[in-house]
Parts: sequence; structure tokens; C-alpha cells
Amino acid sequence: MIVATYDPEIGWSAPEVKPHGLITLDPACSCFHYGGNVFEGMKAYLGPDGKARLFRPDMNMRRLEKSCARLALPVCTIAFMQEVILTSLSYAAYRRRCRFRTGKASGGS
Repeated sequence: MIVATYDPEIGWSAPEVKPHGLITLDPACSCFHYGGNVFEGMKAYLGPDGKARLFRPDMNMRRLEKSCARLALPVCTIAFMQEVILTSLSYAAYRRRCRFRTGKASGGS
């Protein structure tokens, strides 16, 4: 999973790849009381050449920026979100290669 933290004085931290795990939220977190959340469901698809393809990521990122601004949430800049997406895709590609190697080795060939 990708984790980044926000500090009002310095902005977003660099995204970090961490093992899949629980997300801990304070019970006083405003998302539980006021619904102050946004979600952007951009997806990546593998092309025939094995490379990831994003469908209009710039439009998705602008929509996310507008949603954050509308709810008075810290805005994720397009550059920051591109970094998060590329980190996530490179990690996914790495995991896919590891699974492929493991599967091939366990297949006896």
C-alpha cells in the first residue's frame, strides 16, 4: 500500500510503499463525523506489450483537486499524485515479476 502524510506547514510527504496492513484512524477523525473524504477511481490497464496504460490521468487529477478544494481538504497537486501513481505502478510491476518467477519455478520448468 502507498502511505503519505500531510502536515499543514510543509504539505504532503513523499509517498512510501509499505506492506499491506491496517489503517489506523483516530475516532475523532472528521471523516467519521462529517464525511470529509474524496475518492478518485483511476485505473491502470496492461497493454499488449505489458506496459501500464492510464486513461486520461490529467483529467482524473484535476477532478481530485476540485473535490479536495470543494471539501476544504488539503489539495493533492497533480505532480504529487503522479508520483503516487507511478510509485504504485512500479511496485505492482515488481510484484507481478516476482509472482511470475515464483510461479515458473514452482511449475517445475
